[in-house]
Formats: sequence, C-alpha cells, structure tokens
Amino acid sequence: MDTREAKVQLPAYLIGDLSPKEAAMLEGHLDVNPEAREAKEQLSRQLLPVMNLPAPEVGEAALARLFMEARRELAKPERQPDFSWRENARFFMRVAAVLVATAVLGVVVAGVIPSGSDVVGSLVTVGNDVRVVRQNELVETPQGVPMTLDLKAAGARIDLDGSSALVVRGRGHESSIEIMRGRVIVGASSHTVHLTCGEAEVVVLPRSVAAIDFDAPFERIRGKGAVIELQRQTIAHVARVSERLFGGRIDTAGLPAEVANRRVSIYGNGLRKEEFMAAFKSAAERHGVVFTADLKDYTLTYSQGTAGSSLDESESILKVASLQGQVEFIGEKRLELSDRSNSVVVFANGAVTESSDAEGAARAQRMVVWAGRSDMPHFRLSETVNNYIAMGQGGGRVITVATALPVGTVLSHDSIRYGGTLIRVGEPVKLALPGAAGGRLMGVMSSGIEVSADDPAGTRYFVPISNSQSR
Repeated sequence: MDTREAKVQLPAYLIGDLSPKEAAMLEGHLDVNPEAREAKEQLSRQLLPVMNLPAPEVGEAALARLFMEARRELAKPERQPDFSWRENARFFMRVAAVLVATAVLGVVVAGVIPSGSDVVGSLVTVGNDVRVVRQNELVETPQGVPMTLDLKAAGARIDLDGSSALVVRGRGHESSIEIMRGRVIVGASSHTVHLTCGEAEVVVLPRSVAAIDFDAPFERIRGKGAVIELQRQTIAHVARVSERLFGGRIDTAGLPAEVANRRVSIYGNGLRKEEFMAAFKSAAERHGVVFTADLKDYTLTYSQGTAGSSLDESESILKVASLQGQVEFIGEKRLELSDRSNSVVVFANGAVTESSDAEGAARAQRMVVWAGRSDMPHFRLSETVNNYIAMGQGGGRVITVATALPVGTVLSHDSIRYGGTLIRVGEPVKLALPGAAGGRLMGVMSSGIEVSADDPAGTRYFVPISNSQSR
C-alpha cells in the first residue's frame, strides 16, 4: 500500500466501511508512515464536530435530505488527486452525511453503509483524535491517557482513565459492555446500559451515571520497558519480568510459597533497572521480603521480623458507585445503589466485602477525581458528577496541575517513588512542580495522583503522570 492509497481509504476507515482485512492493512501502513498518520489526524479533527453533533438537532426532514444527498454523492466516481481539503469539499460533505446517519444517530442507511457494519461507536482522546470502535474490539487506554467512548446508538457514554480496557458486545440497544480493568464513568441516556466486570454485573438505568473501579491482574510492557504496568502480579512473576527486561538473575527459591504469591502493583514510565528495582523492593519488603544484591543478581529471602502490614492484595477488587440516578449491582447478592442513599459497593474476589452508606457520597467522589481534569473538556456527563468532583464531602476543590509528574515516577497502589523518595498515601508530599503546593498524598491511580493541600479550604490537586515513553 502506498501513501496515496492510504489517504483515499481513510474516510471509509473512520466510518467503519472497510473490511477487517482492509482495515488491518491500512493500520499497518499508518504505523510506519508519518504522512499517512498526519492525514488521519487531520481528517479526524475535521470530522469531530460532526460526530459530536447531538441527535435532537437533526429533524426528519433534514434526515431525508441528508440521506438523499449521501446516496447521490456515493454514486459519483471518486476523484482524489492530492487529498487537498480545499479541492475536496464535496467529498468531505459526503463523509459528513454518512457520519451523521451512522455515528450520530446510530442507524444504517440502505445503500450508504453496509447493513453488516460492525461499528458501535467512536473513541475520542484528549487531543480530539477520533477513531471508530467495532464490536468485540479491545479498547485500551495507555497509562496516563484518559479517553472517551461514545456509544450513541446504545445510549451510553464512557470516560476511561489511563490503563483501562473494555470490549463492546452487540449493537445498539442490545449492546453490553465488558469492563476488563480500570476506572470508568458510564453515563446512560434514554436506554439501560448493561456492564459485566469479572464475576459481577452492573445495570445503569436510564438517566443515571455510575463510576466503576475494577482492579484486576494485568501486565503491559511497552517500548522495551519504557512503560511498565504491572497490576496485582505476584512477587515471583515480577522477578521474572525484571529478568526479562533488564537482565541478571533474581532468585526467589528461598521465599515461602505464600509470600512468593503475594500480589503487588507497579506503574512506571521510562524506568531504568535501578528505578524498577527500587519500586519492586518497596512493594515486596512490606511482606517480609529481603533483597540481597550481588552485582547484577539478587537473592530474595523471607524475614518474619521485617514483615510489616503484609495483607495481600486481593486478586481482583471491583468498586461500583452511583453518581446520579439508580444503579443495580448483581454479584453474590443484588443491591440497589442510589446517589441519595448507599452509593458504593466493594466486591473482592467474588464476594461483597462492603456496601457504603453514610460515607458513600465521599467515596464516590474519590472515585472520579481524575475526571475533573481541565484538559478533559469533553467530560460533561452531568452537573451532578461535576458537583461531586468540585465539592466533595468537605467542600474541597480539585485543581489540575498542568505540569505532569516527571518521567521515571513510579506509582503503586498506595505509594509513589518521586525524585528518589518513597511517599505513601497519607504522608506529606512536596512537588517541585509549577502551581503545586505542599500537601498530603491522598490517592494514587494509574493516570496520576491526588494531593490534599495544606490550606483551610481543603484544596486538592490532581497531578497527571507524564505520557512520554522515552527518557
């Protein structure tokens, strides 16, 4: 495939009108051709306003004219000598007409989009890049890069935190969403939205908004260790990952089986071996693991006397919060969640461990702090959610720190390693970043940290992790 052919196929690709084989070939070309990628980004920006057009603004008479024009344009021969938008305005209108009929309204027009099209929605990044999403396609967000998935035909909108993953099954009102991992906010409009999260089901009723936080084991390594995401992996497995990435030998034979199988989490960006090992040690030492270094190799042993609080990380933990309206939680028992009563349920390893009531609203607010970022202008699910974010239990404010945590910062489930210092949740933290005052580390998530400022107003900062994948 050459660049010209790739550019010709881009509009059809963005509206889901390529076969899986053609789409795979085009995606392969985009991976190696910067000019084609730039054309895709430009086209995505051009089409974004059309894809975000609210359905109520399109009346039946306008639709009839739109469909007629789309069919007329499709019947004309294609002419794209240089892919100049100034010289291809009519071609753009043709694509826009089809997008209004499909991505916006969620309908299939005979003769415009094949009836077997498997497009279910559009994925929008913070930079307003947009791509189509198909049935049964794994949607993953990179560490530190929140995205938004619009499923207009299904009546759902999903905001995903960095390191989230999901799959959409079915089409239209019959769709169900399988959340594999991560933190997401699901808004249902006029239709009920069905979610599956491991062994549990969540039903978001019309005009309701739910927050899902699903910590499940996963591993993702990008760029030969530049980005490392180890979520709830055993100590023995993390040792093998280190050997694979950085060389050397980490002997875990001296660990009791129950210790070697303890689970730890590490998120890192641009990590070198010394940074990775420092994070590994801080996560494992609380379980009584002792590291003995010998040049490039390590021997791991167990000392009961050095073990502090060694509660194991559960294999999977699901938290469900109702932020607006009504949500049904279906696990070992059925629970009705409301933003006006008990708001949060915690489901660990297949069993309900807690159902928050009095403090439910505060916990729900903590689950969505990342969505208050000022660089996510597309987050506009409801005023209720924004109130949770802005006010919280004590009236505190969430302020985004524009400067990200530096490359090499390591995040785990309850601590960060920043500037060579280990800081756990609840401990004082001083960020050498513009606009960030001192405070207390309140929460760690895959896309950044929450810091409570030392001021009477209880101001909170959200500091994103750097998205750079190189040092």
